[in-house]
Amino acid sequence: ERVKPVLFINKVDRLVNELQLTDEERIELQDELIEGQKQLNQLVVQGQKHVGTARLKEQEAGIASFRETTKAALGDIKNAVQNVTVTAGAMFAVFVMGLKSSAQVYAEFESKMVAFKAITHANSEELGQFKQAADDLAEFGKSGQEIASVGVELAKAGLSADEVTASLRTMTVASVATQEDLQLTANTIDSVRTAFGLTVAEVERVSNGLVLAANESKIGIADLAESHKYLDSTAKSMNQSLETSNAMLVLLGNAGIKASMAGNGLQNTLLRLANADVRKGLESIGVSVAN
Repeated sequence: ERVKPVLFINKVDRLVNELQLTDEERIELQDELIEGQKQLNQLVVQGQKHVGTARLKEQEAGIASFRETTKAALGDIKNAVQNVTVTAGAMFAVFVMGLKSSAQVYAEFESKMVAFKAITHANSEELGQFKQAADDLAEFGKSGQEIASVGVELAKAGLSADEVTASLRTMTVASVATQEDLQLTANTIDSVRTAFGLTVAEVERVSNGLVLAANESKIGIADLAESHKYLDSTAKSMNQSLETSNAMLVLLGNAGIKASMAGNGLQNTLLRLANADVRKGLESIGVSVAN
């Protein structure tokens, strides 16, 4: 019972001196105490076992829960790492593509600059002014490459470096106003200007006339370009102004006659009016072709 002898002797002494038990009573009480202590010890042991089992189960459940939590956490971490890896890879790919695209655009722009310089024989100052004009026109949503391409085409058409630079803003504004392709708009303006024998200083006049015709009718810049290709030389030779030609094309366009059909039709009409017999016939009924 894990009772030290000194304590045991002390307790026996108290049984004799304080309780004054007889030997039989002392032995009987002692046996009862020992038996009670044994039962108490058994209860303690059973309780410890029960608590230990409960704690073990609790620990096992905790460990299992911890394992599941850890497994889930590791899965989340793995997925996160994969997502980060994929995202980082995608971002890197986009970044590389962006660099590649930017490098390609820059290379093409520089290539156009070289071509422009070669065609126009532009000096450093003129080339610098052209580049500056291309940068300034970015406010209209046009890229430097688009502007440079237009510059090269205008140079091929015979314009000097200064003339190209002076014409770019007007042509770009016309493109934005009609929502037409910049190259198409610029080529049309310059072709019409040349056909009517107008100077580069009159580019704005040509541009304004074409923009007005396109925005006030059912025809567009592409239609006007096709019509003027057939009409202009004849109209000029018969002293028809650009404005008159545009007005006739607008009337025909609103009637559903446009592009080459309108240009050919007007050209044939003007040629017939130039015929002496036709003119005499018209004059006989009071119609003057000259006025």
